[in-house]
Amino acid sequence: MKIVSFNENLVFNDDRVDIYIIIEKSHSKEMRILIRKDQTLKEHTTPHVIILHVLEGTIAFGVEDKIVMLNKNEVITLDKNIKHHLKGKTDSIVRLTIFK
Repeated sequence: MKIVSFNENLVFNDDRVDIYIIIEKSHSKEMRILIRKDQTLKEHTTPHVIILHVLEGTIAFGVEDKIVMLNKNEVITLDKNIKHHLKGKTDSIVRLTIFK
């Protein structure tokens, strides 16, 4: 058993989006994304299903040619191999779950 907090050691980086692995197991990975207002995580794909959960702030989540605004406590899922990107609309803390 391991107990962790997504709110410990929060250090936003002014130069880049900060992505930190919180827990990794054989079947999934829990990550924390710290993204400042106007920072972007460029378009990419992942070979796994993901869930994004906004813990604090607001992000713009781009999926193919659509932009979805996600606010605190909102969650979105995405199937594997779909192009996506995100942009901080405010300084934000995002939980990313990757299912392997």
